[in-house]
Amino acid sequence: MSKKKEQEDEQPLDPATEKVRVKLVRFGAVFMGLNILALMAVLGAIVYKIGGFGADAETDEGSSDVSGAGTILSAADPLDRSISLPENARILAASMQENQVSVTLMLESGKRELRVFSVSDGVLLARFRFD
Repeated sequence: MSKKKEQEDEQPLDPATEKVRVKLVRFGAVFMGLNILALMAVLGAIVYKIGGFGADAETDEGSSDVSGAGTILSAADPLDRSISLPENARILAASMQENQVSVTLMLESGKRELRVFSVSDGVLLARFRFD
């Protein structure tokens, strides 16, 4: 009986208050939608990082692409190149990046030299002398 009396006692809201209530409901819906969208973006990023999406399947099988050369390096078909170095030169360091091999040499005269070669054809691309 008390519920019926409370419902009868409730009066409709005046137009100004009703406008504020509608705006508040609309704001809440937009805010909830943005929060759900942000949560989906974060969860998507986590799944992307954990799942290993974007990893190159060929790299896992022991082969890799030498960028810019169109040459595929593979354990099944290794690349065989000869590079000419000065006599009695010692190799101090070597590194490979993309389609280039950098070799740091100690020459017979005691001077150091950095040479950059192309992986695809073994051609000397650059020579840097350190005095």
